Amino acid sequence: MHSTADEMRLMGHTVDMLFSEDVPRFRRGASDRFVFPVALVRAVLAAIRERGQYDVVEIHEPSAAWYCHVRRYNKSLPPCVVMSHGIEEAQWKLRLRLDRLMGIKTSRKSLMLVPLTLLSQVRYSLKRCQQIMCLNSYDENYLRNIIQIPIDRISRVDNGVSPIFFSKEDEIKRNNKSLLFAGGWLRRKGVQTLVEAFQRIHLVDNEISLSLIGTGMSEQEVKSSFPPELWSSLNIIPSVCDQQLKEAYSSHSIFVFPSYFEPWGLVLMEAAAAGIAIVSTCTGGPSDLFQDGENALLVPATDPIALSDAVTKLIADPQLRLQLGKKAQERARQFTWSAAAHSHLIAYERAIKNEVRP
Repeated sequence: MHSTADEMRLMGHTVDMLFSEDVPRFRRGASDRFVFPVALVRAVLAAIRERGQYDVVEIHEPSAAWYCHVRRYNKSLPPCVVMSHGIEEAQWKLRLRLDRLMGIKTSRKSLMLVPLTLLSQVRYSLKRCQQIMCLNSYDENYLRNIIQIPIDRISRVDNGVSPIFFSKEDEIKRNNKSLLFAGGWLRRKGVQTLVEAFQRIHLVDNEISLSLIGTGMSEQEVKSSFPPELWSSLNIIPSVCDQQLKEAYSSHSIFVFPSYFEPWGLVLMEAAAAGIAIVSTCTGGPSDLFQDGENALLVPATDPIALSDAVTKLIADPQLRLQLGKKAQERARQFTWSAAAHSHLIAYERAIKNEVRP
């Protein structure tokens, strides 16, 4: 958000941002799903009184329902652009499917409350807003075919990648038997698939190491997901800065991304910028960003055998690793924050043109 806003400011636009901590309200646990959208409208009205009128207001998908409702009666509120980082309804269905695949029983409470408190609001905001920004073709098709949103109210946008991640030749010091995973240690990130795949890979070559960075969990919590005999082959860093990320991308030979579903894949593009060979699942954003065998190896989600086979193939073929890394870097150069800002501005202009109140 900051990177896109900074580029818009360079173009001469005024951009103000409100985050959760900028919206005063009483927090009531799960009820905040209803409290926050109401408080958000008050915060937007206060910002308008203090700073003047805005052309558009962009709101993250789960929080826009009350704004869209109030806007039907308060004509001073600007058009609403809903930003989706993965359509909530589609994500919920994918989560239920993942739980079934893994033999996990979804609680009755979640089965009742999520549709009632979250998905109902999401549907309302998607139907009532002036424009929806989404990040991949899967979400675009879901909006069009399942939720029945007209095409003129959907905008595909991209993220960018910071120039600092583009490694120079003299910065690259790769360990040829090192794998890298970056991201939260979450079920939807495909961590169970990664654990099973690494077990298979280690049977082929026990000198292979795996670094897990930015996990958001302690080293011991992450280690507990692996058999004890693999612990000595793990390097776990719960939180990292951009410089540490850059160094990790430049020092490992293969980036492994087993996410069950990924709306875009910022770490994927950062890894691509560094020229590291990538093995990713072919879901959501990755399917749009890469072509299998051209600039990455793509495998089905929740398939540890396919994941381990792809990694093992790259370990055995240094030339293929180099080729995929170079092609991935070329792909990453297409995604700048300036281009991302332009795609957002086009969506804002379309929202203003769609200024027909429902």
